[in-house]
Amino acid sequence: NNILLLGHLALLSVLYSLPVLPRHGALWPLRHIPLLKIFLIAYVWTCVTVWLPLLAYNQEIFSTEAWLFFLRRFLFILAITIIFDIRDVDRDRATGTITLPGTIGIKKAKYIAWISLGLFALLVSLIPLQNQRVALSLSAGITAYVVWQTNSTNNEYFFSVIADGMMVLQFLLVWLL
Repeated sequence: NNILLLGHLALLSVLYSLPVLPRHGALWPLRHIPLLKIFLIAYVWTCVTVWLPLLAYNQEIFSTEAWLFFLRRFLFILAITIIFDIRDVDRDRATGTITLPGTIGIKKAKYIAWISLGLFALLVSLIPLQNQRVALSLSAGITAYVVWQTNSTNNEYFFSVIADGMMVLQFLLVWLL
């Protein structure tokens, strides 16, 4: 299981950047496939932060509980990746990369992020431990506020400290509560 998980993550990481897929007479990396970028990033981050730790502690990754954990984490990280797609909207337009905010606009992309966080919160409500529900719900609310504050002109500290910090904040809230 470990080798398969690591192998496919390594392959996705390489294919994300290396131009190997034929498209319109040229070779493209996976990140240039329209609208795929945020899902690839969210998937790889979710695998690394959910499945790798479960495997490291010899836990079952195909249980219902593990899959719910995976789905919650994916939805949370997907909202954060949309924040970074909003940051990159001008750069992606210049390079011809078709992204969610570049296609439907920043405002609608924020709605998708909020829907993702809403689905995350819905799944959080199924967690039996109240302190975890509170911590994860609080992290969703704070992240929703960060989405609301996001625009393509925010400075880099907003993205590298605040947006990226949502994953750290979530950990700290769960750990503290």
